[in-house]
Amino acid sequence: NNGDIKVEVKVEGGNITAITLKEHGETEGIYEAAEKNVVANIIKTQNAEVDAVSGATNTSNGIMEAVANALKDAK
Repeated sequence: NNGDIKVEVKVEGGNITAITLKEHGETEGIYEAAEKNVVANIIKTQNAEVDAVSGATNTSNGIMEAVANALKDAK
């Protein structure tokens, strides 16, 4: 909703091991739920496309897109 989301994705042995959200302009209180759940699910499933968090759909989608772009750019 409020601009770009910048992430750092750590990959070890071909697996996503950590995702750090570096910059965002999202609404406080909404963003945190998306960050916690989406990041955990991406690491768990090893897939940048996971279920969005209800009430934070745009933020969830922004995180997923940022992670997908980071992985694409790393190849």
